[in-house]
Amino acid sequence: MNKFKFLMMNKFKFLMLLFPAMILFGSCSDDDPEIPADADDNFITALSLSVDNNTYTANIEGQDITVGIPYNVTLTSAIATIEYTQSATIDPDPAKETIDWNREQVFTVTSYNGAANEYTYRVTRDEIEEKGDVVLRTMAEIEAFHEKGTSVVDGNLTIGTDDGEDITSIGKLSNLKSVSGNLILKSSFKATDLTGLEQMTNLGGLLVGTKEAPSTADLNHVSMPNLLEISGDISIWNNNLKWVELKVLTKVGGISLASESIENIELPELTEIENDFIVEGCLEREFEDGSTSGYNPPALKGNLEAFSIPNLQKVGGTLGVNFIAPLKTITLPKLEDVGNIDFEYLPMAFETIGLEALRNVDGNMKICSVKAVAVIGGYITYNDVLTSMGDLSRLEKVGGVLTLMNFGSLTDIPMPSLKQCGGIWLEGLSSAKSLAIPAVEFTAPAEESQATVYIADCSPLKLSTPNKINAKLQIDLTTLNGVPAFETKTTIAEADLTSNKISKDLIFTNWEKVEGNFSLVLNTTSYTKAINLPDMKEVGGFLNISWKKTIPTFRPTVSMPNLEIVGGQLQVIALVTKYDFSSLKTVCCANDPVYVNNSESTPPIGSINIRVQTGGVSFPALTHIGGKGLAVQGGNSLSCPQLTDIDGTLILNSYKGNNVEMSKLEKLGGGYFYNSSSLADFTFFGKFIENGNITEENWTVTGCGYNPTYQDMKEGRYKPAE
Repeated sequence: MNKFKFLMMNKFKFLMLLFPAMILFGSCSDDDPEIPADADDNFITALSLSVDNNTYTANIEGQDITVGIPYNVTLTSAIATIEYTQSATIDPDPAKETIDWNREQVFTVTSYNGAANEYTYRVTRDEIEEKGDVVLRTMAEIEAFHEKGTSVVDGNLTIGTDDGEDITSIGKLSNLKSVSGNLILKSSFKATDLTGLEQMTNLGGLLVGTKEAPSTADLNHVSMPNLLEISGDISIWNNNLKWVELKVLTKVGGISLASESIENIELPELTEIENDFIVEGCLEREFEDGSTSGYNPPALKGNLEAFSIPNLQKVGGTLGVNFIAPLKTITLPKLEDVGNIDFEYLPMAFETIGLEALRNVDGNMKICSVKAVAVIGGYITYNDVLTSMGDLSRLEKVGGVLTLMNFGSLTDIPMPSLKQCGGIWLEGLSSAKSLAIPAVEFTAPAEESQATVYIADCSPLKLSTPNKINAKLQIDLTTLNGVPAFETKTTIAEADLTSNKISKDLIFTNWEKVEGNFSLVLNTTSYTKAINLPDMKEVGGFLNISWKKTIPTFRPTVSMPNLEIVGGQLQVIALVTKYDFSSLKTVCCANDPVYVNNSESTPPIGSINIRVQTGGVSFPALTHIGGKGLAVQGGNSLSCPQLTDIDGTLILNSYKGNNVEMSKLEKLGGGYFYNSSSLADFTFFGKFIENGNITEENWTVTGCGYNPTYQDMKEGRYKPAE
């Protein structure tokens, strides 16, 4: 092997080497030359470069020669040492030519026998790394850091202090390319931007203040033009922040931006956020009542008119945009998956939302506008600009509750592909005409036993749903102009309807079956004249139609002509003038019947509790009343011609008739009659005394035309003596 050092040799040494070679050549001129043992070899076996007393040895793999040099070292004056096959030649020859070792080179090694072998030389630039956390408190410390040439910090980098010397510039950090931990800017940071971090490509996180202790740094423009990825979070709580401009950032752990000055967010290449993405136009989130929710929010601020992240596809946590006064549009055309959507405090001038690619929301999806409430009169003003939720045709899942609130001009809500939902909350949608969720199946949130669909302060919606809804319908009829109507006959898990004030007739179109309880509770200011459920066939739990507080002076009608079964208690606590339960067959005969009122009171509670203002009580198809029995208040007749069994007590209060029509009744568990002056003949009940159905404990008569005791009945004195 030939070790050739490319150093200048003096002329004498050169001649001393040349002279023996000439003698050797002459002595062998008459004979064949001797072929060296390595005549077929053409290899470079070693290369090193020496600069400023530092030697950098190359790595040779196959035909590639690579030497790693610190990024701030130049090889212009490097001294090279190269080893290659002794009998071979090399081109270019470092002994004869000047080589620019800073640039890529191709060396050709030719063997004694003439075979050529090419090697490619390259130089790679190694970073200068500093391990552990770095704190730069002063401009002098920033200068010293610069002089070390550090390009990589393996830890956190903190710049400034809470109350120390002002940091007016970080231009001297221009060598910095990577910080594995967080870049933390303290309040003494007085530069307005991040000039000096143009070379930054990777960052663990960027922290400027916290929710509990917002920063007062002068930073208003966040820009790192080469930053590709942030493994942790961007979290900036600082009212001076105006711009966030990270044009090549593709992935980040999380983003939290809170500033009253925010006006522009440019993240054109961002595709994924592992955790939360929160943007807020204020730092203070406490409300007047001390809570952090509700509709008396702090003043909306900021200058951001459009929130658009064109390539964002996934947010692992919550996506929240709130408290921004001039915000008009949210555009997320490629967003497919998100943990939660929290747009709870959109301004009243908000116009459009674009979520056309949205497919999956793991948790809650809340899109709400703030509303204005007049100090005098309490008049409510809603957002009247947004008319559509945009294209939600791809939305398949909302694992939590889908909430839409306070959009007075929103008309239709189509979600044709929604297959799974934890509940729906619609409120303040006074112009909404339809809710289309034809494929949905409700799944109760973990903390709830049942999913709920809540509707309040809306127009009477047309509901396009599956023919069975496994959710509770909770409806406040106070400001509705009617009851939501189903497109087709529908079974509902449970229904709870209330109203503080309504003057419309209540007509329940295509409400066919309620598997659980059905409750309609109105206030005395609800001037409803007719309650009509023409399609209802069965209520599995209790059926309750009643008024809060005092019974109103007006007398409504109640009509449920096709109702056949009430599994629990039937309670109509209103002095109705007319009602229709003409198909009702059984009441309170479920295996475990439920009651609206299950108290042990005097007078007792019945399985049927009904009040009548005028006319009679008639259940023409009723055959069996389980549980506590039948209680009627008012009325001048009681007709149940098919009734065979009353498991409990027959209770008549203020009854104006003189008998009951129950010709097929075979079983009666008791009698309680009071305040019924026309009732004087109790002959009908004698047989139930005689057969032991009614015992002395279950017989009470008081305030009637005749008040026989149990003993009177035992002895056949069913009516007054003549």
